[in-house]
Amino acid sequence: MVMNIFTATNVYSTVTGHPFINIPVWIWVSLLIAGLLFMPFFAYHRIRTKLNDILKVVPNIELYGSPYVDARPIYSYPSTKVAGQFSVIGTPFFAHIIFCNNPRVRSIETTAKSINAKITFFDDEEKQVLGPIFGRWEGTPQPATLPPFAPIRDLLKIDLEPTGLPRELDIALKYPDDEFCYAFNNKSCISSRDWRMPAFMLKGHSFYIKVRLVGIPMLDETWWFKLSNLGKGDGLKIETSPPIVKG
Repeated sequence: MVMNIFTATNVYSTVTGHPFINIPVWIWVSLLIAGLLFMPFFAYHRIRTKLNDILKVVPNIELYGSPYVDARPIYSYPSTKVAGQFSVIGTPFFAHIIFCNNPRVRSIETTAKSINAKITFFDDEEKQVLGPIFGRWEGTPQPATLPPFAPIRDLLKIDLEPTGLPRELDIALKYPDDEFCYAFNNKSCISSRDWRMPAFMLKGHSFYIKVRLVGIPMLDETWWFKLSNLGKGDGLKIETSPPIVKG
């Protein structure tokens, strides 16, 4: 900005023939006012340009459609689906949330990497009852299929390519003949044969769920949902919800 003022004064001296030191005060005042008026604009332009540069390499994780519930059979292992070599343990209801990555610029740089989900459950009085626990992502191996003593750490994180393709996150399960529902993740699959982990039991009819996704680069976002237990003889309902607590 200072260089622009000196440039303007040099032009004035050249055109009028007046030496630099004889420039009228009103010229200096006008230049000062112009500088003060345009300085915020130049600052805004530089900030906006820098922000756009950042957004070009930042993923944009968003919900893909609405959360939903379905019923899926659980098989004993090995579940080769060859006659006589597997059996159905049960067909509980599962609640799922779907995410996708829709960045402004689709490139390798906007791939969301090492995303893990931290899930916290609150009762209808907004009291925390479980969590945070790490969520289970669709498409990751079930812990029971891993070699003995293999860690499940790598099952907790996924990459989301910048293509907008959906990826499910499992939230909870409920058997129709059960009064209660259960939070569900990788630990559920190895805690009991029917995946009902006692420590994950959710007693009540409605729960608020906080889902926090953390990943690379610069990913730390939170969504809220409401899970309803429809009672014995029925399943689950899940939907989006406004936040109930800060954080």
